[in-house]
Amino acid sequence: MTTGEVVRVAKPGLHEAGGRCFQEIEAQAMVKTDFENHLIWIPQAIGYNLPANPNVVKSWRKEFLLLSECQLKAEAESAIYRSGRTASPMQWL
Repeated sequence: MTTGEVVRVAKPGLHEAGGRCFQEIEAQAMVKTDFENHLIWIPQAIGYNLPANPNVVKSWRKEFLLLSECQLKAEAESAIYRSGRTASPMQWL
């Protein structure tokens, strides 16, 4: 997976370490977090960095399955699926 979709947070204290800067981007809804499950999602990233083709998205599956089951994962999965369904075929080339 790219850093743009869903990332497993390596350090549980990332929110505190990021301080004011992280709080600003979170307040502007640029990221969604679930620190209890160690996940950060950047919702708009896939729109700016479309996968080269559907096989790229399929390759994310193995890593995606390792993420904790939670509402944020479900939300990200749904958004990634929708972006693939709405992208025109020419965008995959």
